[in-house]
Amino acid sequence: MPRLIEQLLIGNGRTASLLVLWSGYLAFLLRQPVNLSELIHRQFDSGLSRYLFVSAGLLLTGALIDRGLFTPDHPRLFEELLEVNAYALLVIPAAKSIVTSVRKSQDNSIEAHE
Repeated sequence: MPRLIEQLLIGNGRTASLLVLWSGYLAFLLRQPVNLSELIHRQFDSGLSRYLFVSAGLLLTGALIDRGLFTPDHPRLFEELLEVNAYALLVIPAAKSIVTSVRKSQDNSIEAHE
């Protein structure tokens, strides 16, 4: 089992895993009745876009270290640390969206019973 997990999270397996996840997210967005520009505007209004921008900045910095354009004392450590923190920051807006969606559906079901 650990070998399978390793293959899904490293190298080409990671790329394939992310492709599947992002494709699922894109398919979910396309099924929503919301206009894409309205959705983007809502993200900026909610303040969650700050997490996305910081995450993108951390990933960009990690990519610069990976390409050797910026070399701190322990480049591999800093690159991985930046990537892990960037991915952790991506969880916050995703979790917030899920919680909001669940609460909205619960509110709708309560209103339907009344």
